[in-house]
Amino acid sequence: MKNKTEPLLFRPHKGDCELYLPYDRSNRARLKRCIGSRSDLTFDKQRQTWSFKRTHFAEVRDMINKYYRLGTVIVDIVKRGQCDTRCVKARGDECSCECGGDNHGGLRGGDKWVLVGETTLVTNEVKVNRRTYRVGTSRSRE
Repeated sequence: MKNKTEPLLFRPHKGDCELYLPYDRSNRARLKRCIGSRSDLTFDKQRQTWSFKRTHFAEVRDMINKYYRLGTVIVDIVKRGQCDTRCVKARGDECSCECGGDNHGGLRGGDKWVLVGETTLVTNEVKVNRRTYRVGTSRSRE
């Protein structure tokens, strides 16, 4: 999960963020300055990772960007499906909306799609997309 020479920040779709930092005696102090001295910060010795609340994600990402040459950020993004009655009334085989063809041409994909408003269909099914990007002072030179 980690490259021992650079930070790795992970924000899962649920729960606390995790951070791997290359060893430095000042890591705890730097993180506490970043997220606030009263904020929860725990270190998992076995995994060699720090855990902190999701609300501090942006501050920690900005700290990596400021103090490290390169770092990796992984973010889980939750997306709920949305469709439209135009899809339900469509003709033909091609569907380009988020239902993936569940509702296309009146198929109505079971009970998972609910009409809200006059034309919008939504589902409570959650899709998690993972986005990875680089941060740091030298990311533009890669």
